[in-house]
Amino acid sequence: MSDLIGVLSPARAFDSSFLKRQALIFRRLAIPGVAALRDADIATDLIDAYDWLLTRDIVFEPEKPLPIQWREIMSRFSDHQVMKAIKAVDIGHAEIARIEGILSEHGIESDEETHDTIEIFMDLFLKGEYLLRPLSAYLREHTNLDAYPVLAVDEINDDPAAKTDILNIVINAMPVPGGSVGWEQIEEYRGDPDTSGKFLALRQWMNEIARDKLSRNEVKQKLEWLLYNYEQHLRLHRMKVETTTLETIVVTTAELIENVAKLNLGKAAKGLFSIRHRRIDLLQGELTAPGSEIAYISKSRAIFGRH
Repeated sequence: MSDLIGVLSPARAFDSSFLKRQALIFRRLAIPGVAALRDADIATDLIDAYDWLLTRDIVFEPEKPLPIQWREIMSRFSDHQVMKAIKAVDIGHAEIARIEGILSEHGIESDEETHDTIEIFMDLFLKGEYLLRPLSAYLREHTNLDAYPVLAVDEINDDPAAKTDILNIVINAMPVPGGSVGWEQIEEYRGDPDTSGKFLALRQWMNEIARDKLSRNEVKQKLEWLLYNYEQHLRLHRMKVETTTLETIVVTTAELIENVAKLNLGKAAKGLFSIRHRRIDLLQGELTAPGSEIAYISKSRAIFGRH
């Protein structure tokens, strides 16, 4: 199964927690203009991390399509992109007002220069959002990358949810790692065999859901139900296993002392093995729990917080 690639707007590239959240789902993050962002004269800790991210191939500069390829891809998105651009412009204007309101609350009045700076940033945001879908389509068709856009504009409709929609619903269910979580910790988590196995199960679930032709709202509700069902089952199962394990330890300790005193080492060893069997029961309970196909989300929340 090929690696999932997330295609991000360059306007989101300075949000470290946002990038770490995407890295929990996508193996690599394609950010147009990332080389220029790395060299930007902006005071942010993330700039210092870009060299490491590029070296580890977590972040990369996506290939640019030729004009003829770009026109062919864009022709299939024209109507949709016009509607999306209108939504994005509305959000952009609201976002400019929101940022200026925050500055005002801190006693900073938005002069002409500040307003222009905010507008430039929002222009970068809007252009990035506008191009994500066609750029992802180009990468899938011409570079064999399993690439999908990470969208800030939530498109609510009754149309069957496409793979992109399902991915964005799953991303919104993932935790947002805080500033204390380093990129090395994210990489270590992704490389853990148990984590990798759970992620493969999640990908399989997303593929099956895409074939079911559910609406976005139906997919979201199904995911919420599976998460609730899985975590409830796991909580009850762990309580049961932990209770029986405690009882086993108490009994085994008494029997162990007695059997060792009587040099009955066979029975002593058997008692110790029963504790190991309880741990195996716990692992089996996780694998057979209803909703175990979305266990990756649950595990990520347990490690990095909810969201």
